[in-house]
Amino acid sequence: MAGNYPSHWQADQAGWKVRLPGKGGSSPIIWKDRIYLTSPDEGQDAVLAFDLDGKELWKTRLGPESAAKHRTLGSSCNSSPVTDGQAVFVYFKSGHFAALEPDGKVRWKLNLTERFGQEQLFWDQGSSPVLTDRQVILARIHQGESWVAGFDKATGALSWQVARTYQAPSENDNGYATPVLFKHGGQPAFLIWGADHLTAHRAADGQLLWSAGGFNPNGTANWPAIASPVIQDGVAIVRWVATTARAKHACTGSSWAAVVT
Repeated sequence: MAGNYPSHWQADQAGWKVRLPGKGGSSPIIWKDRIYLTSPDEGQDAVLAFDLDGKELWKTRLGPESAAKHRTLGSSCNSSPVTDGQAVFVYFKSGHFAALEPDGKVRWKLNLTERFGQEQLFWDQGSSPVLTDRQVILARIHQGESWVAGFDKATGALSWQVARTYQAPSENDNGYATPVLFKHGGQPAFLIWGADHLTAHRAADGQLLWSAGGFNPNGTANWPAIASPVIQDGVAIVRWVATTARAKHACTGSSWAAVVT
């Protein structure tokens, strides 16, 4: 991205600072002249909007938060919001999953914990939603029935849900990485890294395109997927333990090869 950006950060040289109502592990996002972020607020999951001068524009509470399991490391809102400019989509440890209009009004709200049960994770939940033209896609990779699903952006209705459960050593079946969008054969697709597998799915319906395993031949436990994949020139790079793995996907068809370097 072109532009001039600071190469060093010093807190006393910040243009402005705003005290937030609680501790949030999510990343703020910017759309034009708006900043959106999530934070606990008096025991509630909340979404806040600011202008570029740090003025709070609105705050919307979505319901009771689920307190962080690891209070010094995590929070109840680790997933980052995402927007297409028409709505802001958010997900919280409590299971609150919602779309908000640019003015902060709730378009729709679901509770995935009530619907699918509690996520069984050693650490606090962390995967963030991603967007396609019509759907908001969310991956739920944990010690249990794991899946990835697409929800209608306009209504919140479940459009499709695809199982993604692999046998993996203890804790490795926990997933905190965010899906990554890319093109497969010219069509929208996404990658998911977790449970010692890298999988590619068709964005329209979640159909599995390919699955790459073999990243953990020794069966090492207690190494969940945290960092999201990076794609460059048709090569997806994932990080596992002290090994960098590269999975090269074909631009057409469904063939693939995995190389550990």
